[in-house]
Amino acid sequence: MKYHQIIKEQPIKYYFLSQKPQYITIASYLSFGQWYLNRKLPFEVNNKAYAQRAKKDNHIPTTIIAVAGEFPVGIASLKNNDLWHRKDLNPWLASLFVHEKFRHKKVATNLITRIVEHGKKLGFNKVYLFLGNEEQHKLEKFYTSLGWQFESNEKDNDGNQTKVYFYQIEK
Repeated sequence: MKYHQIIKEQPIKYYFLSQKPQYITIASYLSFGQWYLNRKLPFEVNNKAYAQRAKKDNHIPTTIIAVAGEFPVGIASLKNNDLWHRKDLNPWLASLFVHEKFRHKKVATNLITRIVEHGKKLGFNKVYLFLGNEEQHKLEKFYTSLGWQFESNEKDNDGNQTKVYFYQIEK
């Protein structure tokens, strides 16, 4: 049996990165590989950002990590000012990533739910996100199926067209 098959049979557990600081570099690596390889952000800057997200779980920024056995399979963050020119909208669901072998298994949905719950615990009535550049139509369909609503068309931090969505948190 291959290693990834053994891991796939493990139950997935969710932790604040502050509870599992040994995964800081792995979370940073997942994020860096997905969004920063072709940008001018050094890995060490990204790694420091994840170290900051692991300091406490009762503040922003924070990261939640999905773990199968001892293998991190997904991450999601709650942070401020994710879309730099829309600092009036906060907080943001950011850096949602699920390892390809664990997609379509509700890992992303569970990470999102935990991020929204954390936003509610911190007293927010909305959480925002903006769509990545790839497969925007699929992302729109996914997020709207979870109750996210369209906010506005915007430019992302690299100047590309994107859409902003929000989730209305019920009190």
